[in-house]
Amino acid sequence: MEERFKYEDRPDLIPAVSAVIPLMDYKLLLTFKSGEIRIYDCSWMLEEKLFQPLKDYEFFVKAHVSDDTVAWNSMIDMGPDDLYENSVPVLDNEVPIMMAV
Repeated sequence: MEERFKYEDRPDLIPAVSAVIPLMDYKLLLTFKSGEIRIYDCSWMLEEKLFQPLKDYEFFVKAHVSDDTVAWNSMIDMGPDDLYENSVPVLDNEVPIMMAV
């Protein structure tokens, strides 16, 4: 029987989120366990049926870390790979001026 690869066996391959801060304009400031800090733009999600509750900004700001990724509730979460691959890095020499809620 062929053994299948499992991410649990290689946690170094999964970009794990350690902290999230919701920002203005439906963006997330993400800190990954690797120490990288990145910004993810969630505005595209507002048009998707599954993510309609995020249009309520009071709901959006309830983003939190759950199982190494970002979640809002038991029905709405993001894949850590998507968060990493589709976010932009905050460079060490940048001093971003962002309004966190």
